[in-house]
Amino acid sequence: MNKYCLFLLLLLSACSKPLVKPVVDVGERTFRSNYYIDLTGPVRDQFDVVMSVNNLTAENDTFNFAAVYPGSYSLKNFGRFVQKFVALDAVGEEVATEKVNVNQWWLSDPRRIARIEYTIQETWDHPRVVQRIAEMGGSAIEPDFTFINGPSVFGYINGLRDAPLRIHLRHPPDWRRGSDLDLVLAEKDRSDFIAESFDDLNNAPLLLGELDYHAEEILGTKVYMYVYSRTGKIAARPVFDIAKKVLLSAAEFMNGLPAPEYSFLFMFGDRSAGALEHPGSSAYVIRELPLERLEMYLRDVMAHEYFHIVTPLSVRSTPINDFDFQRAQPTAHLWFFEGVTEWASHIMQLRSGLKSQTEFFTRSLRQMILQEMVRPAPKSLQEISLNSYEAPENFRHIYTQGALTAFLLDIRILELSDGKKGLREVIEQLRQEYDRERPFAENAFFQRIVDLSFPEVQAFIDDHIIGNKPLPFEEYLAKIATVYMPHYEPEEARSEAGIYLDIRENVVKILWLDADMTSSGIQRGDVLKQFNDVEISIANYQDFYELISTLEVGESYTLIVERDGEAVQLNCQTIPFRVRHAFQPMENPGQAARALKAAWLRNLP
Repeated sequence: MNKYCLFLLLLLSACSKPLVKPVVDVGERTFRSNYYIDLTGPVRDQFDVVMSVNNLTAENDTFNFAAVYPGSYSLKNFGRFVQKFVALDAVGEEVATEKVNVNQWWLSDPRRIARIEYTIQETWDHPRVVQRIAEMGGSAIEPDFTFINGPSVFGYINGLRDAPLRIHLRHPPDWRRGSDLDLVLAEKDRSDFIAESFDDLNNAPLLLGELDYHAEEILGTKVYMYVYSRTGKIAARPVFDIAKKVLLSAAEFMNGLPAPEYSFLFMFGDRSAGALEHPGSSAYVIRELPLERLEMYLRDVMAHEYFHIVTPLSVRSTPINDFDFQRAQPTAHLWFFEGVTEWASHIMQLRSGLKSQTEFFTRSLRQMILQEMVRPAPKSLQEISLNSYEAPENFRHIYTQGALTAFLLDIRILELSDGKKGLREVIEQLRQEYDRERPFAENAFFQRIVDLSFPEVQAFIDDHIIGNKPLPFEEYLAKIATVYMPHYEPEEARSEAGIYLDIRENVVKILWLDADMTSSGIQRGDVLKQFNDVEISIANYQDFYELISTLEVGESYTLIVERDGEAVQLNCQTIPFRVRHAFQPMENPGQAARALKAAWLRNLP
C-alpha cells in the first residue's frame, strides 16, 4: 500500500462519525398515556411516577401492575412494591380508587381522570422483599445510574395495553441513556422514549447514568454497548470486543444476525444476578472483577441471551405468544426455550473456535453434569417446565439438565442422519415455520420435532424429556469418539471427604456424598458445624477441602452436623481422591465415530 492510500484511509477513519443511536422525530403525535419520572432529586430508593391520561372511558376502569412478565417463569407481583396510588381529575381533585388485589386498582370514574400518581419502590434495595426479584428483571435508582425493567416501574390501564405511550425522564445533566426503545428527545437533562404498546415497553429496559459507550455495525446490525461500572474500571470498548466475538460466532450458527439493531446494557457492581433477554436488547447485572477473569463467563451469558432471539422470541408456543401479565401461563417447553438455548450458547462457541474442545468438555459440559450430580432433577424436564411457577426451586435444572439433554439429542439426530442434520438444522427449519405471528401449539411441538428429524427421536423424547430416565452419556459420547468416565482415581494418591458442600439458607449444607460415604451416617441436607476441632461456617467452609487433603487415605476424622435441629457426631474416614466426570478422546475410534464427530464439530450447510 502506498503512502497516499494509507493517508487517505487514515483520514477517512478520523473523519467518520461514531455510530450514535438516532433521535426519532414524532412530530405532533399525541399519546393517551404519558409517564413522567424525575430522577434529579434525593435518592430514596423509589420512583415517584406521574401518569397523564386522556379520553378514558368506562372500559378503562382498572390499573394493572404485572404479576408476571415474559422471559421469567415465576410470580413477580410488582404491585406489592407500590406505596401510594391516587387518581386525580383535571383540577387536582381526587377520584376514588380501590385496591382489589396485590396488582390491580379499580378506578371508580375513569372519565374524570386526568392523571394517576403512584410511588413504587425499587426492587434492588427493597428492605422487606420476601420473594426476591432478580436484579436484571427489576429496578434500581442510584446516585450515578438508574435501571428500569418496564413492568417493575410502569403499569397499564385496561384497554390501553396496546396503545402507544411516552416516557418522560428528567435526570442529572449529561447522563447517557441506553435502551432499545425509540429515543424521541435527548437533552442534557431530559430523555424521552416511546413504545408502541405496554408489551413493547416490557421488551425494552432502560439504563441511564454515568455510562461508558461504544457502538459499531457488525454484519449489517447496529450494535450499541452501554456500560455502568461502579469503579469506572470497566470500559465499553473491551466489553464490546467480547460481544463482537460472540455475535460473529452466533452469525455462523444462526446464518446471520436476525436483529437489525441490538443494545447491550451492562451493570458491573457488587451484585451478580445474570441477564435477561429482549428482542432488541439484553440487560446484565455482573459482579465487577477484572475483565480478563470475566471474559469466558460474559461470552457464555451473551451467547445465551442473544440466541433467545430465536427461542422463545421467535420460535414460541401459544402461552408465550398470548401473554397475560396478570396470570401465570405455564408452558411444557421451557426445556426448549432455556435448555436448548443454553446448549446453543456453548456449541456455537465450540464450532466457531471461541471455545476449544477441552474448554467445552471440562468446563461447560462437566460443570453442568456436576451440578446435576449434586442435586439431580427430581422430575422430568416437561414436569419441571409445567410447574415452574409452583416449584421455582427446580427451575435451575432447565439450564443444566435441559442443556445436557439437548447435547445428546443433537448427537442422536446427527447419528440418524449420517451427519447431514443435527439439532441446529432442526431449529433452522422451525424458524421457517414459527414466529410471533405463527406460534406453535403446546401439544403438537414434540411431534413436529419428530417430523423434522426421525421417528426414532420420539423414544428419546419419551425417555429424557417427557420421562426422567438417566441420560446415557457414556453411550452417546462414544458415538463422537469421546470416552466419558463417571469417575477415576489419578495415579497420585491423595485423600478426600467424598462430600460436596454449599451454602443453602445461610448455612453450610452437605448437598452430595460419594456412595462410599453412606456407611458413615452422613446424609444429604446435613448442616456441617464442625470438622475435628475446627468450627465450620459460611466464612471458612471452603477451607474444609484443604483440611481434608492433609489427611492420609483411610485416616479417621470427626464431623458434627445438625440434623432436624439436633447435633449429631459422625465418625468418618477419608477415601481416595477421585476425578469425577472426565472426558478424553477415544484412542482408536471407528470410521463412523470419526465422521460423526467431524459433523458434530461444524455447522452443517
